[in-house]
Amino acid sequence: MDFKDWNIVHRSLLLVFIYAVSSNVVASAVDDYHFEGSIAKHSRYVAEGRDNINGKDLYSLEAFAYWQSFAATLWYGHGVDDPYKELKVGLEYGFDWGDTEFTVAYTRLTFLDSNENDNEFSLAIVFQDVFSVVPSVDYVYATEASGGFLELSLSSLFEFKEQGVSIEPYITEGFDLGFATKKHDGPNHLQLGVDVSYHLSPSTAIIANINKSWSQKDIHREGLGDQFWLSLGFSIAL
Repeated sequence: MDFKDWNIVHRSLLLVFIYAVSSNVVASAVDDYHFEGSIAKHSRYVAEGRDNINGKDLYSLEAFAYWQSFAATLWYGHGVDDPYKELKVGLEYGFDWGDTEFTVAYTRLTFLDSNENDNEFSLAIVFQDVFSVVPSVDYVYATEASGGFLELSLSSLFEFKEQGVSIEPYITEGFDLGFATKKHDGPNHLQLGVDVSYHLSPSTAIIANINKSWSQKDIHREGLGDQFWLSLGFSIAL
């Protein structure tokens, strides 16, 4: 990472830190503040069923500062053997309506290797579980693409508290609505995966996941195929 890129990441981290500190002061009387962070290595950087850096590894840093129903978010990704560098800084607001959870968010994306930017507006809906299976819907709209991407998911969380292990398998169907490709819309990919956490303490954990994505019509039109990738990292919650 060169000096200019580090300055951008540093300023973004500082914004999250200022938010966290100010939230901590305000929340001292109500105890509604907490912080989460993680670092990880990914065998591929896959999004919307597509490999963004041609099969090369990616390091990522992620941070969340929560206060009541708000969250400041930061994600930074850096290609291991690739110049790809991406920074995401955002703000989220979550609320419940009956048994359903809603999250609306704005994210500013900066592609440091090409000096390009994008803006994303998203909505996530998590429904009440049915026989321990949780349905969810995620939609994101990008201003540069002037299009959206829709994901329908099912997940189920299994916790083994005595062993400090949690396992969460999921299945996701993605639909491109002018987000990934402007010329084509429709079924994009089917993805299966498992997220695993091993808690070293009440606030720290080793995290890992394994994922497989099967390309569908929208990806096939680009001449692209299936994806398989792994991730391994460390997380902390304060």
